[in-house]
Amino acid sequence: MSTIIAVKCPEGVVLASESRRVLCVGDPREPDASGAREYMTWDGDMKLLAFEGESHRWVGIALYGVLSNSVESLPLIASEIEGSLPSHRLPVSEYANLLSDLLVQRAKRPAPIPFTMSAIVAGYDAGETGGRVFVVEVPASPEPVEHHAGTVGLTYGGQRDIIDRILQGYDSLLSVEDADTRTAVQTPLPLATMSLPKCIYLATLLLNTTIAVQSLVGGLTLQGSGGPLDVAAITAADGLRFVQRKAYEPLGPKSPVEMHRYDTSARPPIVTDAPADIVRMARYAVQPSQKDLSRGKLTRDKY
Repeated sequence: MSTIIAVKCPEGVVLASESRRVLCVGDPREPDASGAREYMTWDGDMKLLAFEGESHRWVGIALYGVLSNSVESLPLIASEIEGSLPSHRLPVSEYANLLSDLLVQRAKRPAPIPFTMSAIVAGYDAGETGGRVFVVEVPASPEPVEHHAGTVGLTYGGQRDIIDRILQGYDSLLSVEDADTRTAVQTPLPLATMSLPKCIYLATLLLNTTIAVQSLVGGLTLQGSGGPLDVAAITAADGLRFVQRKAYEPLGPKSPVEMHRYDTSARPPIVTDAPADIVRMARYAVQPSQKDLSRGKLTRDKY
């Protein structure tokens, strides 16, 4: 999986991603008949891409998906687009179209694993003071779709369940029909007045929280997000500048990988009690299994 995010505010657009690539045969979210799944992870992927050259430094791409070749380098996608770029700057929508065309062609190649890729393309058009954010999803929705035209907002994808719960107040698996209730549980972010540094903090907070929660849940879920963050800020004046960026080496035989296993059948019974009166105490209770109890007598988490 993965998690990527774009935050558009009045001062610029922030793009951020984590670094984990899940390596396995088939969809890592689909356990076997026993409810278990084994997979490997590599925490060195580069999912936040920029173009070389002065003319094309006002746009960036964040992407995630399933590659037909699991060891392929994602930066090669940017390199392939660069080969077709003119010497002059393009509108952000044109970069999104070029990416869409490339991904569609890749999806047509015969492969044992179906190619799927989702991307955020963000940046500034020449002479404009407002950023633009486009989403491309291949094969589901290859035509670029603009988000937040004329306004501000967040676009995010991948393992978004934790961010969904933080921002909209509930998991997207649930359905909240009442509009007043949906409004009441949303997180009211003042994006229209937030500074660029605060938006950078927001993007990294949401990614780090996703990684931390997955780590705490451990073997009860797919830990598909992890590793160091790559973060870039794009402004009308300066173009794309990396706020933080790891040293990147393509996945190879000597790359450090880690083996994981998750087991959905091991999920313990959970009871929650959160009164509507927010000043009252809430409760989250877990009934451990006999296996957990016996193991707990021997080892305990250390802090």
